[in-house]
Amino acid sequence: MAGIMLACVAATGGSSSSPSIALDADTIIEDVQPAPGFAQAQFSLTNAGLTTQLISSGSFNGDPWCVPGAASSDYEVYATLLGGTLTSGTTGSWLNLGTTRTWDVSLTYLGSGIDIELAVLNLQIRATGTTEILATGGLTLSATVGAPP
Repeated sequence: MAGIMLACVAATGGSSSSPSIALDADTIIEDVQPAPGFAQAQFSLTNAGLTTQLISSGSFNGDPWCVPGAASSDYEVYATLLGGTLTSGTTGSWLNLGTTRTWDVSLTYLGSGIDIELAVLNLQIRATGTTEILATGGLTLSATVGAPP
């Protein structure tokens, strides 16, 4: 445990009172539902410093991205869409994390086959007003309605 704390202190400039900022290297959120139907895969960085994941059957909190969460408004996120299409969510600009930021892929399919919506993103976090990237993570959102043959 001491090694983890030292890594957090080193990553935040050596001060044990500085917030710890982290993202998972690769987050995959996948929702598969029978056809006809609705599927949704959603990821949020909350203004409370948590990550949340949602699929059509429910949501849960993931790992914190900012500890303590009260410091979240001191940071910004930049999302780059690497492939696919988002249903909602902002990409291509720095956004303050004092507001919860959400990226979403959803799909309603009324056919009897299969349909898939997918988005692959890269997320970066920095302190507001700086250029140094403090955390980077990959994000894949996948919504599938129907079953493969």
